Amino acid sequence: MVFFMIEFTYIMKFITYCNLNCAMLYSLVKRNEMHIMERNNISLLIADDEREIRSGLSRAIDWAKYNISLVGTAKDGTEAYAAIQQLKPDIVITDIKMPGIDGLTLVKKITEEKQICKFIILSGFADFEYAQKAIQYHVREYLLKPIALEELVSTVNRALEEVLQERANSRESSIKMEKLKQARAAARRQQLIPELLYQEIPEHEIHDLLDRYSLPISNTSSCVVLLKYKVPSSDAEADDEDPETNSLPFSEYTSLKEELKHSLKGFPAICSFTGDHLITIICNLPFSPAGSPGLKDFLAGFIGMIAKKFAIKAHAAIGETVQSLIELSDSYKSALKTLSYSIYSEMPAVITTQVLKNSAEPPNLSQGLPYDSILDSILQGHTEHTVELFNQFFSRLMYIPAPPPNYLFSMCNYLLLDMNQRIVKYTGVPLQCYPGDSYHALQSLENVDEIKRWMISALLGFIAELRIRSVQKTDPIIESVMKYIRQNIFKKIRIEDICTHVGLSKSYFTTYFKNKTKLNFRDYILDLKISYAMEQLRTSKHTPSELAIMLGYENYRSFNRAFKNRTGYTPSDYQRKYLFNQRG
Repeated sequence: MVFFMIEFTYIMKFITYCNLNCAMLYSLVKRNEMHIMERNNISLLIADDEREIRSGLSRAIDWAKYNISLVGTAKDGTEAYAAIQQLKPDIVITDIKMPGIDGLTLVKKITEEKQICKFIILSGFADFEYAQKAIQYHVREYLLKPIALEELVSTVNRALEEVLQERANSRESSIKMEKLKQARAAARRQQLIPELLYQEIPEHEIHDLLDRYSLPISNTSSCVVLLKYKVPSSDAEADDEDPETNSLPFSEYTSLKEELKHSLKGFPAICSFTGDHLITIICNLPFSPAGSPGLKDFLAGFIGMIAKKFAIKAHAAIGETVQSLIELSDSYKSALKTLSYSIYSEMPAVITTQVLKNSAEPPNLSQGLPYDSILDSILQGHTEHTVELFNQFFSRLMYIPAPPPNYLFSMCNYLLLDMNQRIVKYTGVPLQCYPGDSYHALQSLENVDEIKRWMISALLGFIAELRIRSVQKTDPIIESVMKYIRQNIFKKIRIEDICTHVGLSKSYFTTYFKNKTKLNFRDYILDLKISYAMEQLRTSKHTPSELAIMLGYENYRSFNRAFKNRTGYTPSDYQRKYLFNQRG
């Protein structure tokens, strides 16, 4: 009996030992899983009043490589404070001196509000007093400009490890996991919109997805609405750093999203903000109960409201009605066509597919347009006559007050393509000034006047390049200037340096260049730099911000504005669309 009890005791101890080890192993695995998930959920905000530094920190480091998500940038302390309140970043890199709220005040406010956030302070001053104040608010890292990337990465990694350690010791870890779950659900809801538009969801899954994510629409009669907005010119020339914010300041972009979501509350509709200042809305029909304002009135009211509140000009296009969500791609295509009519000033704020039905079939003008005359005028270098002939060409295209925009784009694109091919055949040398993907560039323009200006600029670009080539062959001074420009294209080319190079005074050289080439020297340099930028954006891995610096621009805004005036695209859009077309 004693022997049996001893054996039984050992067996029970062995079972207990195994159970304990299994529990420990399970706990270790779960803890490791949590650690991996947390590492993939570290968020970073960058705040600096210098655009180049914001852009450099955003792009120079592949944050995803370090399991860090860059959630936004802010151009001053006030915007940074609002972004921290909303985005709750784990790490904030902030300049110490900024407009509005300075870096130390920002740290003080966030610390006093007991928000959990790691700050890394940047400063151009080795100021002991600043460093002391920063330490008072538990700032562990204080970096002096200019910043070595290796030092910054190392500093951020230390902050990252601190965040992970604190999460492991805090109950807030579970709260953050719940927020992550909600964020993933929100992201999935947003992802559903493009999947519905491109028929990527099987019909038998639609009901389940609508229920799972509590979407306020059903698989019934529906349509797609596209709302395109244009920011005021002062904002349109602002940051091109963050595609998600569509060039609107962070606070205004957020407010616009909230306004739309609030306005749609209670209606059978979902929305998504996409690139190119475009909002996509999917809604069931009827949109509102009988006797209430319908979809068209709702859109007109919303457009009027954002015009007053944000000074944003917008057009909305309502696609054709379809009988179920699986057919939404048809409504989306018709909405895109309808929206293209917003280039005409006489169009209302809300455009319906009726405009497609009202368009008469374009006439066959291929034989009656002055292609040969325009070519002759370009080859002879007659700028005014070329402009006059193009205006005649364009007038012929306007056979009705608002012809189909795709017809307008196609005919203008064909004109440039035809001129380029025939000039190359005539000269035997490819043209550097040819803008290439003209159709998509034309599509990006806002109105008919912009289209005409862009086309005239492209045609006169042909004349300018041919003039330079002609003069260069016979004039040693011009040839020397062109050689100097080619060798220094990625520098800030100053007219004084060129004058020194050729041994002429500034006033004499500018007059000489104008007389010989019929071109303004500064305009010629600008066109040449943009042509080089287009080539680099297509063939190199340089970012637009890097190219702006390489080409001698003092700030990115100037480069962005000059590039868009010439091509119809911002540099970032041009690079993205070119790469997208390559993949397609």
